[in-house]
Amino acid sequence: MLQDVSLLDWLGAGLYLFVAMMCGAAWRVSVQQGVSVPHGRAWSLMALFFCLLIASRLLGLEDTLRDVMRDLLRSQGAYEARSVWQLPAVIALFTIAVCALGLIVRQGLRATPGTDNSDANRMLMTAQLAAFAMLLLVGLRTISLHSVDAMLYSGPIRLNWILDIGASLLVAGCAVRFAVIVAGKQSGCR
Repeated sequence: MLQDVSLLDWLGAGLYLFVAMMCGAAWRVSVQQGVSVPHGRAWSLMALFFCLLIASRLLGLEDTLRDVMRDLLRSQGAYEARSVWQLPAVIALFTIAVCALGLIVRQGLRATPGTDNSDANRMLMTAQLAAFAMLLLVGLRTISLHSVDAMLYSGPIRLNWILDIGASLLVAGCAVRFAVIVAGKQSGCR
């Protein structure tokens, strides 16, 4: 399968590796500095998520899953009516996303501004929101509703690329900033 990997797939996997490494660094700093366990767990889970994205990109897992679903629908004679289940799946995905985003924001806002970890909490919350946006994007690409695909893949600069690269870089940037904040607070400088 790796012989079919395009240059864009390799570049995407490289970006995901960079993000996973930055999340790993944020996890390491949180452990070294004795920051709360949920912070470290969140950064390690985001690192794992981006490692899974690497595997998905290089092994073509998204495409394979989408093709399997299409073949299954074709074999059952339901391919032409696939929008009957795709639209509710997209609506369900967005409903789950709204609920999960609410939980992430609620958790991130628990820190009162001015407390020791409020800046670090904001970086973690922003990274979690961006990682969740990546998960939502993967879900939308896998469901492959025609009207959504048209938005994601049209034009010379595709919305899919903007969302994918932007969310990934936002997670990496937040991880770096989190590590700087936590290391700076523990050393007494800011």
